[in-house]
Amino acid sequence: MIAWYIEEYVYELENIEERLEELEPKQRIELLIKLMPYVFPKLETISHTTNEPLQWEFE
Repeated sequence: MIAWYIEEYVYELENIEERLEELEPKQRIELLIKLMPYVFPKLETISHTTNEPLQWEFE
């Protein structure tokens, strides 16, 4: 049963371009906007206060 769900999921991912073409342009854009947080990294606010040393090291 679980294998069937995995196969269906993989099938949908492989055919996502065709599925997107079936949508109206407005629906396509709305879906892409909803998927963006899963694709692009989340930004964090960075602030600097007076007399605070700047650290340019990346962790």
